[in-house]
Amino acid sequence: MQVIENKADVSGEITKVEPHPSLPGMMSVGVQIDSVTPVAGYANLLGSTPGQAVDISMPEDIVRQAAMMPGKAVKLRAQLRGPGQIFSFENA
Repeated sequence: MQVIENKADVSGEITKVEPHPSLPGMMSVGVQIDSVTPVAGYANLLGSTPGQAVDISMPEDIVRQAAMMPGKAVKLRAQLRGPGQIFSFENA
């Protein structure tokens, strides 16, 4: 399956932070999505996620630098890379 280039700014509350089960150096950050905002020039493939709890894969250094923890509000620039595979490499 090929995914089109896409990005969206997602906001919500962190529900969990744990090491990614299969990607070294990555963390799995659980987020209860409150809102999704399109990014100009990119498809928004996450527009149906508000109200859902999703896991977002992020580099460990970004997670630690932002002191991400359950209960904290977060706004991330995220992209769907495959079925159920959401990644973020930057804050929104």
